[in-house]
Amino acid sequence: MVVGSETLGSQVDEQDGLVKVNGLTLTKNRKGVELATYSPLVEQWIASYDGVHPIVDIGAAYGMNVGLALEKGIRVVALDCDHRHLDEIRKKFKKEVESGQLQVGYACLPEEFSNEIKGPFSSVLLSEVVHFLHGWEIEKSLELLWKNMVPGGHIAINAASGDLHFWDMDEEYFESWHAKFVEREAAGETWPGDDEGLFITAKAIRDPSKHPMQPALFEMLHCQSLHALESALERAGFEVVLGKTGTHPGYIPNPKTIGEPGVFVVGKK
Repeated sequence: MVVGSETLGSQVDEQDGLVKVNGLTLTKNRKGVELATYSPLVEQWIASYDGVHPIVDIGAAYGMNVGLALEKGIRVVALDCDHRHLDEIRKKFKKEVESGQLQVGYACLPEEFSNEIKGPFSSVLLSEVVHFLHGWEIEKSLELLWKNMVPGGHIAINAASGDLHFWDMDEEYFESWHAKFVEREAAGETWPGDDEGLFITAKAIRDPSKHPMQPALFEMLHCQSLHALESALERAGFEVVLGKTGTHPGYIPNPKTIGEPGVFVVGKK
């Protein structure tokens, strides 16, 4: 998960072994944050539960979206690529794990799910996840998820857009970067942000040495275009039922953002 802000890093707190920056909880690998609000697509994700097959949150972090679904009595699978996050979820929802309402497991897209992760699923949530993947990895992940979803199931994706003005970003870097992104998008590139010169990395930050997410700061942030994600869903066999740009309510407002910092898509099998 990512946010856009000029103020990130001004207030750092540590509580129960978790590091919070301006109210946002840093992930254990320091490559993102769990935002302070639910995914804007969480209701669509939950509403797709068919009463039998569980819904899945991939990149669950510390389980914010998972908790809302559990409150509604829904069967949930929480997946993440960091075992430390999974341990936090198991502690936080110990009762639900013991009752079988919640299954917790390791997953690292686009790799196949392990044997203990049982599909098919009613719906899948990928909130603030796909911008950490290359285009080919997104394509392969969508094929995997289509295969593990019930007919009529839904996939909900929200991610950072090419208009995101990242926290503490160097102005000259952003202007040059954004112009290249728009040019590639207009030229019809399949993944306009999937280019070595267009990944948002530590070099985009004015002073990365002082950034709270060091030392693992931005190996790659692959900002998305709405058209790219919609097209990828269709290639994987999904029908696009929602596609829009906007902002995640958990993003810290940044007046330097020149458009909509997020993309939101929902596909139906």
